[in-house]
Amino acid sequence: MKKKKFVLKRVDSKFTDRQKTYINYHIALHSNWKNFKDLISIELVDIGDNYFIVQVEDTDTKWHSSFSRELCKKAGLDDLKITTENDAFLFDVIEI
Repeated sequence: MKKKKFVLKRVDSKFTDRQKTYINYHIALHSNWKNFKDLISIELVDIGDNYFIVQVEDTDTKWHSSFSRELCKKAGLDDLKITTENDAFLFDVIEI
């Protein structure tokens, strides 16, 4: 399985302890992601102040932006987004 690191785009921001707890909870909740066509399984491996690493089984990367939006909503991460005229961005995704 692959490991992917989701790093906050805003380098000046960090997750609060509450946000870390919510991230952990919502990633572990399989029902949140069962309708993501390209994501078969996801498990949190590590979380830091401005990133988290997940182990995933997937068939494509199309799920990244939907996952980011949903996690942002569910874990209360709105204050960490970079907002542009067209969209709001939260994470850079790095395969490790």
